[in-house]
Amino acid sequence: MKSCNVPFFIVILVACVSSAVSSLVFPFYNQPFPSILECVSKSGNQDICDQFLFCAQIKAAPYLEAYYKCVNEFLPRGIGKCSAKEELYYNREMRTKLLNCVKYSHDFEELSDFEKQIMYDYQDCVEQLGQFCFNYKTV
Repeated sequence: MKSCNVPFFIVILVACVSSAVSSLVFPFYNQPFPSILECVSKSGNQDICDQFLFCAQIKAAPYLEAYYKCVNEFLPRGIGKCSAKEELYYNREMRTKLLNCVKYSHDFEELSDFEKQIMYDYQDCVEQLGQFCFNYKTV
C-alpha cells in the first residue's frame, strides 16, 4: 500500500476551507431541495409548478434578487412550463446551473435574523409542496 505524503497542515487547511464554504450556503439548498425541484419540474402538472414558483417568491431579498439574475443569465427564453412534454427550467442540467447560481450567491450567515426567518418560511413552503409532489407521483 502506497502512503500519501501530503503535509498535515495542508490536509487541515483543506478541511477548514471545505467546512467554511459549506457553512455559507443555506443548508436546505443541499438537501432535500434538489430532489423536490426534480419532482416538481418533472411532474407534468402546471399547478404544482405554479405552487413552486409561488414558494420561490418567499425568498429573502438577496436570494430573490439572485434568483432573477440567474434566471436572466441562464434562461433568457423564460423558465419553461410543466406538461407531458416540458419541464420547469427545461432540464436537470439547467436546474443544476440555476440552483448553484442562487445557492452560492450569498453567505447565509450574513443574513439578518429576519431574512433567515424568511428563508426558513421558504423552506417550509417548498417542503410541504415536496411532500405533495412525491405523493402525487406515486398515485
